Amino acid sequence: MKKYLPPLLLILLGSVLLRLVWVLNDPPLYYDEAEYMLLARSLLKGNGYALSYGTWQLSRPPLLSFALFSIFLFFGENQTLAQLFSVLVSSLAVVVTYFLAEKMYGGSVALFSALFTALNPIHVGLASMIISENLFAFLELLFVLVALKMKDRKWAFVTPIFFAFLFLTRYTALYIGFFIVLWMCLERRDQLRGLLRSPYLYMGTAVATLILIPWFLIGQHYYGNPLGSAIMYASIQGTYRNFFELAMFITASVAVIPALPLFLLPFFITGMFQNTNPWRNFLLMWIVISMILSAVTEPLARFSPMIAVTYILRYNFISFPAFALATGRGIENFLRKDRRRHAKKIVIMALFLSNIMVSIYLPYYIRYVREQDTMVIAYKEASAYLTANTAVDEYALTNAPVFISYYSHRNCLLLPDNFSNLLTLMNQSHSSFVVVSFYEAQTDRPPSTYLTEMMNDERFTLVYKLGTPEQPVVYVFRNKK
Repeated sequence: MKKYLPPLLLILLGSVLLRLVWVLNDPPLYYDEAEYMLLARSLLKGNGYALSYGTWQLSRPPLLSFALFSIFLFFGENQTLAQLFSVLVSSLAVVVTYFLAEKMYGGSVALFSALFTALNPIHVGLASMIISENLFAFLELLFVLVALKMKDRKWAFVTPIFFAFLFLTRYTALYIGFFIVLWMCLERRDQLRGLLRSPYLYMGTAVATLILIPWFLIGQHYYGNPLGSAIMYASIQGTYRNFFELAMFITASVAVIPALPLFLLPFFITGMFQNTNPWRNFLLMWIVISMILSAVTEPLARFSPMIAVTYILRYNFISFPAFALATGRGIENFLRKDRRRHAKKIVIMALFLSNIMVSIYLPYYIRYVREQDTMVIAYKEASAYLTANTAVDEYALTNAPVFISYYSHRNCLLLPDNFSNLLTLMNQSHSSFVVVSFYEAQTDRPPSTYLTEMMNDERFTLVYKLGTPEQPVVYVFRNKK
């Protein structure tokens, strides 16, 4: 370890600096980010794990929001701090990747695996976002690392506890737990038998159960099922309408997953499929489980190719360490051969420099896309109007409550399905504003009659709009009451 410590520290430093490129540019928030920030804000105000428009958001596992709440409790609510937390856990994942690769293949492979993780554009791009994938990637690596050390009784004790925290970060932890158990059943049966006789495993499981029980009780209370929040989240994604949609999504997954190593793809292939690879089945199972996860949990991605690619990358992010480990091994084997070693080093340096350039460019590109997004512009401008009129009341009615709540620091109630219910809710909530969003990617877009009835009703005054009556984007109405 001492031999590789200086280069590992340099890799860690480069990882942090590369990820800070995005944070220092104050990027606009994505929908999921605004929701996690709102949940942390609600905890900070003592309103529980609820969004500011009054609904408990149990479809979001709580660990990330509680981590943000802890940071805000000491330093105040701050978007930059939340992004720095994402940078921190993403960079720590680089270190854990090193230790996992070291256990599997040795120190030199571990350095290349850590370097691959530190410089990979997708890892860098996601690190810029306040989403659970970053915390999950870090905890997933820790869980896999300790699971491989379960011969030692202390690791047998802590492994279930790590799994509990992993589950409270993302429900996809169930797939990782299944992957580890299946691999041990197929490849490490003797070790599994020994673990099942170990009291430390059961003690750790008892502690993990105590950690999970409060969340299960909340699910039972609100959904009538201990796992109701996870089931509810899966159900809102919808289902595939036919086998063709499922097949197309699986095909897209297969096409996109190999793009994770980008310029280093040949090294991933050689590192994975060399005959001397004792961990090939382990890594292949890790990747396949990730592909199944994408196909099963994200039928929502059928709505557009962009959504499909985004969700495939995010959901297959759980298999990213498998690519890092195999690629690191492929690079190490490539350099270990004596022929043309100097030229090989130049090739590797050029490939990694290309990765760095893409990693620097990608955050700026994402920022540009978001800043050009008419919805981001509209939400901010509409929220600015509400903020300027904050003395009028503290409520707004909208079908885009997360963004409006976050940017306006105002409680939002979800827009009813029809105009008559809207009038009733306005009177009950004493709300003076209605924000109607017609974002094309929304599944809850209001009917066109909504806009017509509000425009023609003398009780409402249009105070802000983006778009036209034929192609509306966001309209803000004020109640004349």
